[in-house]
Amino acid sequence: MKGPLGRDFDQVVEFSEFERPGRLRAHVVEGPYPIDGTWTFEAVGDETRIRFVADGELKGPMKLLQPLTERAVARQFAGYHRNLRRNLEAVGP
Repeated sequence: MKGPLGRDFDQVVEFSEFERPGRLRAHVVEGPYPIDGTWTFEAVGDETRIRFVADGELKGPMKLLQPLTERAVARQFAGYHRNLRRNLEAVGP
């Protein structure tokens, strides 16, 4: 992954919950940012609304960067979701 300051880093993530078709939760097992995420999926007409919520708190010196990190993570995941949508639309139903 690429961190909020543009540096690459490794992390181990496990998918800790999967309730098809409405919920997916990921837990960061190992890595510099102990932020877990939950995706919920809701059918809206012919489309699917995806909502992502990140949980976690930075510690030590990184805590000072939490507001910056929150914005960077939001931008990063918005990009992931745009790519996911583009790829899914390319495949079709």
